[in-house]
Amino acid sequence: MAKKDLPTIARHAWENAPKCNCGAQQDTSDRGHKKCFRCKEQMEYGAYQGWQPNNSNCWNVEHLNPKAQGGTNQKENLKAVHKKCNK
Repeated sequence: MAKKDLPTIARHAWENAPKCNCGAQQDTSDRGHKKCFRCKEQMEYGAYQGWQPNNSNCWNVEHLNPKAQGGTNQKENLKAVHKKCNK
């Protein structure tokens, strides 16, 4: 079964995240594992908050320069972080 495509903003944040390289089979795909921008721990593509909001390891999008302070949704301003790390 093919994995779903992320919304554009989430896709850009995911693309900016460093690869996990934990050695799991999922690491061979861009839709596998990545590292959280904040805690550097593993994130899983399918645990995106929009799809699995109750997953304890879900991730979402953080703006480096917050939108309230003039930040944009440009790709370079977006990072993927665990929901618990995005405070």
